[in-house]
Amino acid sequence: MDKLNYESLYKFLVSIGLALITLPFIVVGLMYGIDPTLISQENYDALSQYSKDELSSRENIRYFIESHFYYVYLFVIIGLFLVVIGVVLWIKAHKMGFKMEELNIQNQELSNKKILNDLLTVSENDVKKEISEEVENDEELKILVTLEDSQEDSNVEPNKHPYGEEDRVLEVEEHNLRVEKTINKYIQVENALFTMINTQLGEEYDCKQNVRPMNSPIDSMDILAVSKTDKPDLIYEIKYFKNFMKNISTIGSSVLRVWATKDYYEKNYGRKAKVILAIVTDQKVDEKYYAKVERLLVNPFDQSQIEVQYMTIEQLGLKFDN
Repeated sequence: MDKLNYESLYKFLVSIGLALITLPFIVVGLMYGIDPTLISQENYDALSQYSKDELSSRENIRYFIESHFYYVYLFVIIGLFLVVIGVVLWIKAHKMGFKMEELNIQNQELSNKKILNDLLTVSENDVKKEISEEVENDEELKILVTLEDSQEDSNVEPNKHPYGEEDRVLEVEEHNLRVEKTINKYIQVENALFTMINTQLGEEYDCKQNVRPMNSPIDSMDILAVSKTDKPDLIYEIKYFKNFMKNISTIGSSVLRVWATKDYYEKNYGRKAKVILAIVTDQKVDEKYYAKVERLLVNPFDQSQIEVQYMTIEQLGLKFDN
């Protein structure tokens, strides 16, 4: 049998105390609620021996209760005593619980401060560089021929090449312009999403944007939400797609990167963390494509530790010109 702890002990004592207080009143109430059996001597003599014994037993019980009425007071006093002890233990248990809760909160606050103080905010230039690297890997934005390609064959005169040097320069400039435009959109998406997440999570989390632990080898986290309770911390990886289906293959590499970040974060700070992949698109993603994303995640990762969220720029309060 499990040992009684404070909580079960005070409940047990209060229950016994209430039973001792209630039981005598129930017995006395039943006794006085039953009318005495009135019978003539002639009818009594005509009863069987069994009936006479029954009547005699009832009278003996009635006489015993009336002659030992002080037991009622004794039961009530013992019951009240047990109830008082139970209440005192309950108060002590809850005071101890409150102290433990306060201690846990203090420890949680110290842990959060350690993490927040150790975080390094990534500079805007570094953020743009990281986004630029992602954008450059998107097939939609790759140029067909780069300047490096044009320099591979130095023996061919520019005017005799299928692409003239001027066309190449214009093409690269257009490409850079598209990249810059996409980077600016990406930054707007991240800022809007950070504002929304910070509002949604409220007082339960401390939210930081574009941060990474100092002197760490991991990439920066788009958004880190440090929990003030026993809930896991949240690491957000944001992917913005103008053409979702054309770029869906890049999701796997993004999740691999953020999963490595999660592992480092948990080992370095001794915390539980959950990855949230936020996919933002210009138009709502058809649900039939969700399965394709899940297939990129289902094998390598524990689904309880990663969550995919879909949203549009309209839901973030944004509107981009094509």
